[in-house]
Amino acid sequence: MSSTFRPIDLGKFPHALKSTTSIQDWCGQAFQQSNFRDGKWQVQLRSYFQEAGDEDITIAGTYLEEELWITLRLDPKKLPVGNFESIPGAVFTRFNHKPIAAAKARGALEEKGKVSVYTISYPSLERVLSIGFDTEFPHVIRSWTEKTSSGTTTAKLKKRLMNSDYWNLNDPGDASKRRWLGLDPVAD
Repeated sequence: MSSTFRPIDLGKFPHALKSTTSIQDWCGQAFQQSNFRDGKWQVQLRSYFQEAGDEDITIAGTYLEEELWITLRLDPKKLPVGNFESIPGAVFTRFNHKPIAAAKARGALEEKGKVSVYTISYPSLERVLSIGFDTEFPHVIRSWTEKTSSGTTTAKLKKRLMNSDYWNLNDPGDASKRRWLGLDPVAD
């Protein structure tokens, strides 16, 4: 699970302020937090892996992949295009055992009528992430595809529940909302 916090004034705040990612895999948990302070990313990684646990890293101010998703939703024309550096997403680096570091990237924004696509490629990581979204505001993300040397992952928006106080929907009687979204709980 990832949460990224970014002010909507993109001119005054060129980067997100904080991003956190927690990962639960077969063996244990990992947690990464990135704070943008004094023009740098201060990254903390906590992991059950002995070799990767308890790292504190400082990375010069560049793009954090997680913040690009929010930039896309606010104003896609502010997305970086051409060559730049980006810190790849925390889920990617964790699952692929890659160091948390800036990598050379290339961004491209393509408008295709009602739908636009933002693509970021990392040649040294053999990874391409493409995000499909509504060209018009509020730029709803409709799909994304990640291609790596080990395969392709694709996701498409099927349904969404708007204007819901989801934090209060935690009783067994609220299971109908999960079924409506296609998230049926597994039967015992």
